[in-house]
Amino acid sequence: MNPKRSKTPNLEQQRAIHTTEGPLLMIAGPGSGKTFTLVERIHNLITQKGIQPENLFVATFTEKAAAELITRLTDRLAASHIAVNLNEMYLGTFHSICLRFLKEHREETRLKRNFTLLDRFDQQYFIYQRLFDYQDIEGSAFILGEPKISWWRRAENLMTWVNQVSEEALNRQR
Repeated sequence: MNPKRSKTPNLEQQRAIHTTEGPLLMIAGPGSGKTFTLVERIHNLITQKGIQPENLFVATFTEKAAAELITRLTDRLAASHIAVNLNEMYLGTFHSICLRFLKEHREETRLKRNFTLLDRFDQQYFIYQRLFDYQDIEGSAFILGEPKISWWRRAENLMTWVNQVSEEALNRQR
């Protein structure tokens, strides 16, 4: 922990730590004590409220923030002599937690046992390898771009368009 940072939560942090009914959204700037508060809240839920770790859902946006949270939470629980398997918790980035859900409930989806999650580069490369099949479709230049631009750029254009269409379709379903 940062030696300059107090180990005693301020009033706002105390409220966040001890609010136990329902979800809690914390929004604060860098260095304001979000991770400290979250660690103390989790510690409180486990030790004072008897919440089982597998019933906790703690999501961050970045892998760096998730790693820091796991390290601090491990240290905090160890200091209190509490043995908890953090792998039982839903703790990580939104993406890692969603991937875990997919793996745990794959039989309820149409996904095959050996499904692969493609990152942005892999998606674009997949399209790039098959771009020749798309170029002859009438009006494809509208999406792919003019033939004078690189094949890699045209694959990026198609990937961006597909992602945008899928996001719009999801938004309309809500």
